[in-house]
Amino acid sequence: GRYTVQLAVRKDGALAAQGEPQAFTVKSLDNSPEITADRRALQDFQIKAADLQRAVAGSVRVIAELENRVAHVRAAMPQTPAAGDAERSVLQQIATRLADIKTLISGDATIAGRNEPVPMSISSRASALYSSVAFSQSAVGGNYRASYRVAADEFTAALRSLRLLEADLGALETSLDVKGAPWTPGRVPDWTAK
Repeated sequence: GRYTVQLAVRKDGALAAQGEPQAFTVKSLDNSPEITADRRALQDFQIKAADLQRAVAGSVRVIAELENRVAHVRAAMPQTPAAGDAERSVLQQIATRLADIKTLISGDATIAGRNEPVPMSISSRASALYSSVAFSQSAVGGNYRASYRVAADEFTAALRSLRLLEADLGALETSLDVKGAPWTPGRVPDWTAK
């Protein structure tokens, strides 16, 4: 395509144009038969793979935040006399579900740590897919498309579970707040002057 560029210098916070705009044309170098003729389809797939990888990486961070919230709620339980076995049971169920979701998304670190084979995690699959196609100029093969579909389907289910878990944890935190639990991260205190 045809593009125009102009040099500019930022000095003391002000941007000043330098010289005249220059036009140029960008052409693909067809140096290899492996380079795809359908660059739009390649770019569309690269964007899909990047979006998946970004969402999976974000969910890994959310899991870490939820683990922190669970740890704080666990620590707040003994300081909440009105909390009983029901709340402790709900918290344990949430912690177990969170561990299961983490294993689905990030893999089983305990087994992998013993040099045993583990199924490919969603995160590993999404990262491998992205790194394989991000800078490629070749047409996207069927294996990459199948790998994307597997990762997307697994992540859709894991993300649904993660959202439900976050809602359940929020409900538990609200319940404990009503019972006088100490403040824990992830929730805004509910207070009004009396």
